[in-house]
Amino acid sequence: MPATIQKILKPTKYRAVDTSTLEQLGPEFYNDTGLHLSGDQAESTSGTYWHTGGNITIDADGSGGGPCIVFGPDDPTSGDNIGSFLTGYNGTTSRGQGISPFGDIQQGDKFQVTYTFDGDVPTGGSIRVQFYSVSSGGNGNHNSSLHTTYSGVGAVRSGSTDGITYTEDIVVNTLRDGSAGNGTDYNNAFIFTGFGDDAASWDSGSVKIKNVSIRKYYSQANNNHGQIYSGRGLEFDGLSDRFSVPLTADVTSFTAGKPWTWACWMKFDVNNSTDLFVGNDGSSHPHLFVYADGALGFRDSTGNADYFRPSTDSIQTNTWYRVVYVASSSNTLKIYLNGQQYGNEITASTAAFNGAADYASRTFSTTAIKFTGWGGPYASGGNRGHYFPGKMSDAQIWDTAWTQSDVTYDYLNPESLALNNSGTSLTEFNLKLWYPMQDGHRGQQSYILDGANTGLGEELAINPDMNPDGPGWRFNNKWEGLTDNTLVSTTDFSTNSDESVFYTTFDNKQVMYFKCIDADPSASNEVVDQSFVVVEGVTYKFHVRVWVIQGQLRAWQSNTRFQDDIFQLSSTTGQWEDMIGYLTCDNSGNGSFNIGVTSGGSVECYIDFASAKPVNDKHHATTVFYGDEKITEENNRLFESATGVDWASYDSGGTANTTISIDSNVANKLQVTTSTEDNIEGCKLQQANFQSGGGQIVVGRTYRVSVDLQLTTPGSGTGDWTAFTIKLGGTASAEFDITYSEATYTKDIIVSDNTGSLLIYNSSSTQTIFTVDNVSIKEVGTASGWTDADQQLDIPQTALQSYNQLAWFNSENQNATEDSIGFTDGSSDLNFQATNWSASFWLYVFDDNVAGDANLGGYVMSKGEYDSSGWYIFCEAGGYLRLYTPQSGDNDFAQSSVLPKGEWNHCVVTVGSSGTSAKWYINGELDSTSTIDAATSNTDNFNLMNRLAATNALGGSINEISMWNKTLTKSDVNELYNNGKALDAKTHSASSNLLHYWRNNGLAEWTDLGNATTLYNGTPNQITETLLLPAGVDASRDTQGFLMNRQKNTNSLNLKTSEGVLVNTDSSDSVIVQDSPSFDHSDGTNSKFSISAWFKAKEVGNLTTDKIIISKGTNNSSKREWKLLLDDSSTTQLLLEASSDDNGGAGNDLKYDLGDITDTNWHHIVVTYDGTAIAGNEVVAYLDGGSAIEVSDADAEAKINADDGDICIGDVLQNNAGDGHEFNGQLDDVLYYNRKILSATEAKRNYNAGKRSHR
Repeated sequence: MPATIQKILKPTKYRAVDTSTLEQLGPEFYNDTGLHLSGDQAESTSGTYWHTGGNITIDADGSGGGPCIVFGPDDPTSGDNIGSFLTGYNGTTSRGQGISPFGDIQQGDKFQVTYTFDGDVPTGGSIRVQFYSVSSGGNGNHNSSLHTTYSGVGAVRSGSTDGITYTEDIVVNTLRDGSAGNGTDYNNAFIFTGFGDDAASWDSGSVKIKNVSIRKYYSQANNNHGQIYSGRGLEFDGLSDRFSVPLTADVTSFTAGKPWTWACWMKFDVNNSTDLFVGNDGSSHPHLFVYADGALGFRDSTGNADYFRPSTDSIQTNTWYRVVYVASSSNTLKIYLNGQQYGNEITASTAAFNGAADYASRTFSTTAIKFTGWGGPYASGGNRGHYFPGKMSDAQIWDTAWTQSDVTYDYLNPESLALNNSGTSLTEFNLKLWYPMQDGHRGQQSYILDGANTGLGEELAINPDMNPDGPGWRFNNKWEGLTDNTLVSTTDFSTNSDESVFYTTFDNKQVMYFKCIDADPSASNEVVDQSFVVVEGVTYKFHVRVWVIQGQLRAWQSNTRFQDDIFQLSSTTGQWEDMIGYLTCDNSGNGSFNIGVTSGGSVECYIDFASAKPVNDKHHATTVFYGDEKITEENNRLFESATGVDWASYDSGGTANTTISIDSNVANKLQVTTSTEDNIEGCKLQQANFQSGGGQIVVGRTYRVSVDLQLTTPGSGTGDWTAFTIKLGGTASAEFDITYSEATYTKDIIVSDNTGSLLIYNSSSTQTIFTVDNVSIKEVGTASGWTDADQQLDIPQTALQSYNQLAWFNSENQNATEDSIGFTDGSSDLNFQATNWSASFWLYVFDDNVAGDANLGGYVMSKGEYDSSGWYIFCEAGGYLRLYTPQSGDNDFAQSSVLPKGEWNHCVVTVGSSGTSAKWYINGELDSTSTIDAATSNTDNFNLMNRLAATNALGGSINEISMWNKTLTKSDVNELYNNGKALDAKTHSASSNLLHYWRNNGLAEWTDLGNATTLYNGTPNQITETLLLPAGVDASRDTQGFLMNRQKNTNSLNLKTSEGVLVNTDSSDSVIVQDSPSFDHSDGTNSKFSISAWFKAKEVGNLTTDKIIISKGTNNSSKREWKLLLDDSSTTQLLLEASSDDNGGAGNDLKYDLGDITDTNWHHIVVTYDGTAIAGNEVVAYLDGGSAIEVSDADAEAKINADDGDICIGDVLQNNAGDGHEFNGQLDDVLYYNRKILSATEAKRNYNAGKRSHR
């Protein structure tokens, strides 16, 4: 526990994204449900978007009532079968496009399918829709006898279907297990299948299907975000730590006049140097900075790169601030600290500063910025330096300007997005980047996850709503009587009755009337259009809503910016139709959005809406952190003195012809002179001279070697350069050339030998004199920027993604009462004997718990005891699982193989043959088969992670425990395993056999979610530790995995009377915070203060002495100030005791009774003092989120004494160590507010924020 106290709400809470399901239909899942891209197809044609087979054809050009699928002809006597129409895969062969541009079909996906019949299905025949998920073997590798898929099947359509439109929801969740003989060739496919074959007469063109729509359901969060207590942020060392973010317009790059908001929790290690914490380098120089005097400001992107700051007030070091920069559309800038504006607004009249007189004549002009470098401004080509030393947490970028209300809400509600601010105009699409900075790491690099919404970006089309007064749409391609680029208006410019475009109203909507009946097919295709910039690699959604009177409308992109220009053709008349297309840009630049007619075609229509929006991407970032310097002796790096330099000459031939020296004549550099021998020569630093202080280099890891090199005399005949090489740990860099000009050379080297030296040598075997300076070796991407890294446990699966907090079971005190989940009922239906049954669970076994020690290992679950009746599952010290049915026979257990330790495993034991055979399945695969004795009757209570005697706990965690009254098959097990995602057992296809089902509910009661007649809830016993899982990370799709933070009692400060390490000489088990002006409550408005804290006492009632929660001042007769404590009365009162100013701190003569504490549970207290000497309500308190407690002391003239005493958490200063005043219990979230009285609402907010973690 660091010896510090925060005066503000610090960012120890970050959001758990609300994953509640509010379903929303997405766009068309396939690009071409209108069949336009296929052309007319006969059966068995492949390689186009759709595939037909078995007497099915496509009529795509609109004949026969519009694009449609045609079933037939099929002569029932010919032996020729009716077939399927699909896009996807059939076995290993791609049929049509193969996959949707919106991704693979996954198990659990839900789709809405709409289609219309033209004609009746013949007697004996039927048609239905089917979906198949991507194969476990992958696209193109599917084998129906080996690999599993999942299917979703629609209703069977037969008989009278003519003119009927069907809409149905289909969930892809039926296991098609190849190994069980239930496989299928189809995978990752959408299919219309005809059935009946020769039994039905499919006459030519008798059945058609048209107006096909396939849309996928997506869940939409309710923004009811929770919070996770983790206390973590991203730490920057101020030397080289940074991460870079891709440059994306209106996401990480904003031009002048584009509004933006940047918000971040920040903690500054220093406030006396100029540090550029976010920005871009290169020619534009826009930065957010803290100046050398501790003031915050903005450096603009003008040619002078001027500095501007709204205030000269200095930020404090080692204090968390919520820092918010807000740029307006009028090119002004405001900075906010902790919800309040920092100084004045930066406007066009704000003068620059930088210590030079001429700066004052230049004023502010632009808010343009590029948020590409974090921790150190960065652009392609190099770093600027001025690295930021400190921490960041919960950083956000918005493409709009926050209001003061938004800023205030964001600061006062660190557990909630500003979207939840009542009355805000913010939308989820305004959030462009969100880096909680709590997420995880991949290998040697930290992975910064973007939590921003991935919906649509801002509207690119001008006047998409056809406002008659709006600009944007223009005539082009030679409208008769008009000049190209004439704007559309309410006036009909037409001189030809066949051509007319103008704004009007239709169907109570403001629309554009568009008519082009072209008599000359060879003439240009008249259009209305507009242009905007599109970016290569970005996908755009184009959306036109149209009512076609006659003909067909076409919408497309031109200027060769997209590979597929046409995104949609209209397909209906006499009704509103949405034409939607998604196109990915192939070539950046101005693209033209065109609405018009097909080549040689015609159309008359009303257009209600025409929109173009980019589809936002996530913008994950990867750190470029470096480890600590390996060369710890500065003279081996900087050569300031000849003393202590350990470099030696290097000669590949073993001779000693190379000399090295350090001479002030070469500016305190290492000078190396090679010989004329035909050897490779240079200098070397033995690893013994750098690994001892900086840590041994590790084989396989990457290290960055940086060195300043300069030629003094080149080798003969080499001209102005010489080839050099750097070698570290047995691996040489590629050759590079050095010249007469000193330059820094940086090489990343993957080490192959951890005993090799650092070598710098001339590769050309010629005589050379060169100098060496500023040598550095650092490991690349060690992720050392994460705090509390030693508490992290990597989880390679996502089985527990939906859990924020899991109970962790200790096994530290073998043969003592230990952690367990207990059940108070005999659980009679778990009294398995000569019957078939199964148990399934996800298990995380702590690595130290199965190290082979005979005393280790423990119970996973038990319905019985060792050498007794019943049954139990035990994790042995060797790391394998055993199901015991303890009898005197030889076959009393079934054993699994050794579990992978330190990670989650799905474990299933199945019992068959009336209780006499058993199989173990690990992570979906059959692991072992055994013969066992059937269990005998046992009436003991059921237990998890221990036995009834509670003396053999298993260290680790367990989740998703389900008990079944059947022998689960391999298909059943695979369904539960669910590709590592842990299926909800209640949705299992065999759920009718589900008896009991528990999920790890942390320290709360574990509710039985099963289907048995009698359900049994579990109660946590002795459990004090939990695991935190960051929400929203899906490791099955991204292999970085989870980081899991193990914590004990919410990371609280555990205090024990007269025990533990002495923190200071005055008291044991306490934390001292040195006095500062921030804690001053001496006069006027500065006298007020508030305290907020959680406390949990180990004992109450008749305490031997007062127990101090937090105090200021000492027990010295002239230094007393105030103490928050539990007193030694029989009822244990919570008191604020203080010394009044009229006795100069000589005694505790002010007492404020805040209520009685009658139990040893967690309690929350807020105490406020208004700084007055008026009896009545100078102190107001709120206990456990309750109503205000107004208290006063009898002395109406006295105020609390103010002095320069330190704050002490858990004791009061100048008590003797061990004298009993030390708090006996736990303290957490201790907050001190200076010059502020917390309101009832704020007190309640603090209580609610900590309530879950202090149960």
